[in-house]
Amino acid sequence: MCILSFQKKERFYASLFLLLFLSFNSQADIWYDLGYEYSQQGKHQKAFNMMQKSASIGNPAAQNNLGLSYLYGLGVDKNKYKAFVWFKKAAKQGLADAQNELGLFYYDMKKVKKAYDWWIKSAKQNNEYAEFNLGSFFLEQNNKTKAKFWFEKSLKHKHPKAKQALDYVIRN
Repeated sequence: MCILSFQKKERFYASLFLLLFLSFNSQADIWYDLGYEYSQQGKHQKAFNMMQKSASIGNPAAQNNLGLSYLYGLGVDKNKYKAFVWFKKAAKQGLADAQNELGLFYYDMKKVKKAYDWWIKSAKQNNEYAEFNLGSFFLEQNNKTKAKFWFEKSLKHKHPKAKQALDYVIRN
């Protein structure tokens, strides 16, 4: 009888944990969706507030959007440091767009190895911008073979400037 009682309590707590976990995740999604709608309407301050709520409980897409908000001053004053912090949080959770943005930050800081590493992580998820950045990186290094490879991948994933970059590599 004592064992049965213990199992019921264990199931109860497991169910409670699952319910709380799901409610946090669904709440994060609701705030994210509201933030997205506000951003589409040009209501950047409201979008920022909703994204901040979603990001604070771990939504990587919202964290990435906070990074963009701080980077471009949408609904908040521009702050590259805060943009970097939010991109890094989202990138560590595996969000390809944030990994690419983080790569750009590291490249601007002349931390080329870190930039390359983040672009590779993003490119492994078929992020056309990371692929394009890798192509540009290798073109700067005069490695046309690798530049061509990455520009071709970027073109396949429909980067808007990939065709032009690939044509340049082929012509030169």
